[in-house]
Amino acid sequence: ALKHRSSVEIGGLKMALIGRVPGSIAGGFMLFFVSTQALTLWIGLLVLFAVIVSVLPFRIEPTPQRMTLAGFFSGLFGTSSAIGGPPMALLLQHQEANQLRGNLSAFFVFSSIISLVVQIPAGFFTLHHLVITIPLLPAAGLGYW
Repeated sequence: ALKHRSSVEIGGLKMALIGRVPGSIAGGFMLFFVSTQALTLWIGLLVLFAVIVSVLPFRIEPTPQRMTLAGFFSGLFGTSSAIGGPPMALLLQHQEANQLRGNLSAFFVFSSIISLVVQIPAGFFTLHHLVITIPLLPAAGLGYW
C-alpha cells in the first residue's frame, strides 16, 4: 500500500469503504445464520460468476454507486469467507497497474480491519487469534516492504 500510495484514488475508495461497513455486518450475521455448506456453495458460484463477467468484452466503470455496491459485497464475502476481492477486482480491473495495486492495497488494509472489528463481537476473532497472529506481523511487514 505504501509503495503505490500516490496512485490511490481516495474518492472512490471512500465510497467502497462506506459500502464495506454494512456489508461486513451482514457478513458477520451470515456466519451465524447460513450453514457452512450453503455459504461455500454460494461463494463459489459468485466467484465463478465474477470470473465469467471479467472476461466478457465490456467494461464496468467504477462510478460512486458501483464502488459502494462493490464495497458492500466485498464486506459480505470478505467477512463471511475471507474472499472479499472479486467484487472490487471486477470493478477496478481496467485501471492502470500501479493505480490498481494502490487502490486494492489501500482498500484491503482498511477493509480487513473492518472485518476483524465485526468478527470480534461475533466471536470469530478472539484473543487466541490475536496471540498467534502477533509473531507473524514482522513477516507481513517485510512482505509489504
